[in-house]
Amino acid sequence: KVAEEIRENLSWTLIKEEEATKNPLPPYTTDSVLQDAGQRLGYSTRQTMNLLQELFESGLITYHRTDSTRISEVGRYQVARPYIISHFGEEFFYPRGWGEGGAHEGIRPTRPREPEEIRYMVGAGLISLSNPEQALKFYELIFRRFMASQMRPAKVLVATVSFKTPSHEWEEKFVTRILQEGFEKMYPTFNVVELREGTQAEKVQFQLVPKAELYTEGTLVQEMKKRGLGRPSTYAEIVTTLIQRNYVKVLPGGRLYPTRLGRQVYEYLKEHFPKEVDEELTRQLEEAMDRIEAGKVDFQEILQQVYEIRRYLEENR
Repeated sequence: KVAEEIRENLSWTLIKEEEATKNPLPPYTTDSVLQDAGQRLGYSTRQTMNLLQELFESGLITYHRTDSTRISEVGRYQVARPYIISHFGEEFFYPRGWGEGGAHEGIRPTRPREPEEIRYMVGAGLISLSNPEQALKFYELIFRRFMASQMRPAKVLVATVSFKTPSHEWEEKFVTRILQEGFEKMYPTFNVVELREGTQAEKVQFQLVPKAELYTEGTLVQEMKKRGLGRPSTYAEIVTTLIQRNYVKVLPGGRLYPTRLGRQVYEYLKEHFPKEVDEELTRQLEEAMDRIEAGKVDFQEILQQVYEIRRYLEENR
């Protein structure tokens, strides 16, 4: 009832309109594809990793355990270019390398094959997929994200709107018109809003009672990456282990809720092994592995340091 009263008294005023440029998102990495597969397709982290492995083994996508968005010249000019030019025109092709270095590229299709072409190949027995429908939906997500990453920016008209209620006032920005089409034809990341009397007021959502935001499997992986915990090859396994051991439960809608057992295990480890489970130690080990991979440090030196830390912890426990 309170929300309805606020909605009825909500008014808005157009402050200004200006041109802006919208750029596409980079190609998928392991953490971002795990999040999108969960949010867009409802796939669990384990299910997603299994599908990625199958698509990779079938030769349909590049290596999927990667934290790099880098795209090679092969990806740009032999995969993206012919598809984009044939479907949208040469003016839409806007090659981007998305960074340098890294052992692997971002996740992308290996050839300019649309999902329908893959579906035909499965039907003809040229490719075998354990669950074709799930795999094809997922492949389309990867395909569209990559192709959009190699397309020109979109030019749009953005409106700044002031909203006002009897007790509060704030501003929001909305895309109201596309002035020049670009990547959004392949993978839209924004909505176009028609501003007219009554339109936006009906779209405003109110949340009067704050509530704790629970992680999904995908957002948990994003949080792990932000904190420097885990690797592309271990993200899904960590989350799956938490669920299998009943440390967290998956609620309707995919949200994760810590169980009583999970809280007890956490408190026990925190009390008895505080240094071993400290996030900073994990981050240091992750950084050390990166330095070893880059050839900047001798692995035996790192192993000696780990041994000394372990001995110190055991002696002072």
